[in-house]
Amino acid sequence: RYILSSLIGVMKKLFISIILTAVSTSVLAQELNNEFLQGKWLIIKSGDYFTEDLGVGEDIWEFKNNTWTVNTSGKALHPEEFVIEGNILIIGNYQIKVVDHNSNMLLVDTSGIKQQLERIKKD
Repeated sequence: RYILSSLIGVMKKLFISIILTAVSTSVLAQELNNEFLQGKWLIIKSGDYFTEDLGVGEDIWEFKNNTWTVNTSGKALHPEEFVIEGNILIIGNYQIKVVDHNSNMLLVDTSGIKQQLERIKKD
């Protein structure tokens, strides 16, 4: 009886965990939209290295309406229009995969290099 009771307890915990994972995944998928991205995002990590440790200056992604602008060490590049398809940001012919995100963090895959961005300003 003890083994059966323990097994049922473990199965209940597993079932609840699966339900919570499914719910949190669907919430994340709903958040990735134009409104969610609005504001400025600082690249804090590129690959396995923190950008501060690399001494490469600051790279900021700014999303405003339907445009994406990269600011590199205080110099803004030409704004580009973007669209979102699922978890992919499409900017011209360029695609950025959003691997994970929450209200203050983006983890993206840019041509095989994972980058972590932190929200520094929400519009």
